[in-house]
Amino acid sequence: MKYRIRILLAALTLMLITLSCNLPARSTDSDLAPSPSLASETPQEVPSSADYSQVRLELSDLPEGFSAVNETEMELFGGDAASMLSAIAAPLAKAEPQNLAVYTTFDGLNSISVLSFIVQPLTPIERGAFDLLARNPQSAINLIADAASDLNFSPLTGVETIGDAVIMADFAHSDPFNPFNGTLLISRQNEVIQAAVVASLQEGAAAVSVVDVARIMDGKIRAAQE
Repeated sequence: MKYRIRILLAALTLMLITLSCNLPARSTDSDLAPSPSLASETPQEVPSSADYSQVRLELSDLPEGFSAVNETEMELFGGDAASMLSAIAAPLAKAEPQNLAVYTTFDGLNSISVLSFIVQPLTPIERGAFDLLARNPQSAINLIADAASDLNFSPLTGVETIGDAVIMADFAHSDPFNPFNGTLLISRQNEVIQAAVVASLQEGAAAVSVVDVARIMDGKIRAAQE
């Protein structure tokens, strides 16, 4: 359990740091206009009154059997969530990660871990750059794989549209004797990225899928933006 929580958080954090490092970040206000090739595809600004403080995956959003893993417990499991997530914001102009939620079930090989958080606000240039990455899933996954070398990734194409753009991949531990595996999904809805992972120690259908989590979070983001 300790290993699963640590690798789950570390892997997704490294993935997002790697992706964000490949966006044109730290733009000044005068640089925020998208390039002509992105102008027609860059969404309008979200009103500044948008409140994302409640956009968080809750225990009640998941099937019965899950329990919350709080930050103190994550530290006991070897995951310093605060410092790891703060690193994501470093390459970005304004965006910061928030509303981290980690839930797990305890049932031997059938145990499941779910991780979710959002990153906001992306600048228009960062949004367009993320969308370009999403259109080339193999390139995006290559970047991610370089950051988490102990995991093998397989990009998933033709996935359901969630938000304005989505990157999705299956992953498994590179050690054939370690059954740790799962699916990650990172999607953008206007100025907000939501990231989710569902992982387990056994292949097969889980009680909740990463697409289920992403749909729930995307609905909450849309509601906050209305």
